Amino acid sequence: MSEVEKSSQDATLPRALFLFIVAKLVVICYAYLVWKTAHALGSFPEAWNRWDAPHYLTIATEGYRARPLFLVFFPLYPFLIRCLVWTGVTPALLALLLSNVASLGAAYFLYRLTAHDYGDEIALRAVWYLAIFPTAYFLCAGYTESLFLLTALACVYAARLRRWWLAGVLGCLATATRLVGLAVVPALLLEAMQQHRQEPGSVSIRRVMGASGVAVFGFVVHLLINYAVTGSWFWFLIPLKDHWSKAFRWPWRGFYESTTIAHLLHPDPEFLGAWTGLLLMPWVVARLRYAASAFYIVSFLMFTSSSFWLSLPRYTLSQFPLFILFARWGSRRWVDRGLTMISIWWLGVYLSRFIQGDWAF
Repeated sequence: MSEVEKSSQDATLPRALFLFIVAKLVVICYAYLVWKTAHALGSFPEAWNRWDAPHYLTIATEGYRARPLFLVFFPLYPFLIRCLVWTGVTPALLALLLSNVASLGAAYFLYRLTAHDYGDEIALRAVWYLAIFPTAYFLCAGYTESLFLLTALACVYAARLRRWWLAGVLGCLATATRLVGLAVVPALLLEAMQQHRQEPGSVSIRRVMGASGVAVFGFVVHLLINYAVTGSWFWFLIPLKDHWSKAFRWPWRGFYESTTIAHLLHPDPEFLGAWTGLLLMPWVVARLRYAASAFYIVSFLMFTSSSFWLSLPRYTLSQFPLFILFARWGSRRWVDRGLTMISIWWLGVYLSRFIQGDWAF
């Protein structure tokens, strides 16, 4: 990268982060108006801690032994909340602060990763599309989306810079945040493969394999917690099946069973999310680097290899290669305006439902 390109990136980065912050403030202000006019139950901060969010607070305050059912939720996010309790801030507010700060970090690394390969203007658009994605309100709520995006993006960016051990540590944090964090492992391996193809001898196999092993350790920690609490390494799969109706199923079965007349005439968001993700896959593979393609494919298969499709639009928020792809397409003005209008419209719709306490992924 030339000094001119680096200078251009450094000049555009503040603009991208400012745009991201402004978009988040608009989301929060709109949510407040919805909360105020709809007379939703509870305080405004409580409106952001709904559905799965209180489970993380329970883990943070009581631990897994009090609620083994919640072993389906990975430990890093509630652990960080617990570590910050000494500040005197309530766990519920800490969860929101942590999520919002992490989302800013995610925007930073999305910009850096995208600008490194495609330039500052495309990176700016990638951050913009993340900020206005239809489920971007989860970047403000007490969920793990922000933390996972931060750790996964930082991991892939470190690998792009050939800082393999740092990439391994960041990957470890990703796999300790979400099960889908395991998608960073093939992303690291494919990034190393592409770097080796472009510059033979530039990659240390020992460092890459070591980084991949370190990345898996976050998942191993969760298995150790399962064993310590229940005596079973994979106990989290039991409540995942019994209480969340999620068990392994080959993804093509879900796609086959969703192609019914009822789904085609009245497509629900889960159906649309799955099929849109599948249709976008060839473009991701053709237009993006190996690491981004590997992360997208593996995470998509993990999301859809379930007996019950649930929260796919929210899960899609963590598939950062889509924002890079959209940003490349957005160089055409009509594409950019179309993506922006569609995203903002559905963001408003789903945010309104979420703040009022309705299910919104």
